[in-house]
Amino acid sequence: TTEESALQVASWNGIATAPSAMAYIDGASSGTYVAKYTVTSTYSGTPYSMKYTQTFTVGRNIYVAATLEDLVALRLKVGESVRLPALATPQDFYRVLNVRVATLGSGGASLTAVGPGGTGVEYHAYDPALGATALDGTGGLIVVPEPIGSGKVYLFKENAAAWNWNDAANWECVSDPGHAGYPDAIDDVAMILYYSQSSKTMTVGSTADPSVTIGELYAGQLKSVATSLRLQGGSSQVRTLNFERSNGEPARIQLTGGAWDSKTFYLYLGGNGSTERLTVSASSDIVFDDGYAGVSDTRQRNHGQFNNYVTVVLPEGRFIRLTGGNPVNYGTGGTTFYFSGN
Repeated sequence: TTEESALQVASWNGIATAPSAMAYIDGASSGTYVAKYTVTSTYSGTPYSMKYTQTFTVGRNIYVAATLEDLVALRLKVGESVRLPALATPQDFYRVLNVRVATLGSGGASLTAVGPGGTGVEYHAYDPALGATALDGTGGLIVVPEPIGSGKVYLFKENAAAWNWNDAANWECVSDPGHAGYPDAIDDVAMILYYSQSSKTMTVGSTADPSVTIGELYAGQLKSVATSLRLQGGSSQVRTLNFERSNGEPARIQLTGGAWDSKTFYLYLGGNGSTERLTVSASSDIVFDDGYAGVSDTRQRNHGQFNNYVTVVLPEGRFIRLTGGNPVNYGTGGTTFYFSGN
């Protein structure tokens, strides 16, 4: 469990591929372990030695991202980690934009998933001409929540030709790879995370199936940009987004992602006009979490809005609880919930 307590389990001579240390901890109890390789050689009678260690957690995967762009292809679970490309100079650093989703490890070139959602990850490189660091690369990280009951977890494909909810081709089932479908069942989880700075509008339901049911919704950006997502009805037909969980726990609307320099993410529930009306139905209680807002006046700002063309159906005994964001309303305000007067 430490470098000092490591026991030798294998050795080899000559030019050869080093044996994998992973085989020697197969079946070990969960915990953090250290693998150590020591390479020695003698040249002209002088001995040389080099040591390499790697720390990892049993029971969770460790990924290696060759570039920041590779991050978004990973589907991490809480507790798993990623080794990032090495820092080129001592002044360089990585920044994780949403520390509720991932945190940097010691040394600053790895990260660990700590909560479900999405976040941007930035690389800041030292520029000798400026005498300071500047943004030099960005990537997105997605941490997949555990399925709820018999529900599935779906991730929306940003490059979809049309942002329609009821189209299986637009979704990747990350909890059951190979399954074709879209989130529309009790306990299903929908994740809508994207890079684009342009505003996005998604039509919920279809003429044949105007009602959609989910247990959780995650929405946000994977890059430090100001953007918005609108969920609405369509075709002059009222559509319904129903929230329901089977285990008695509240359903959830979670704003995630991450930004800097006062970028705002807007989630609008309801269309722009009377032909795009949306009904939000609380078959279970709903927690609307406005998410991480940072600790300074340049943090992300999240804005959740039930607008003019939404009807909220709240049965007797049910609640919608608003939470999250910046609790001290720092600067010009980091969190906004807006219930239209209409």
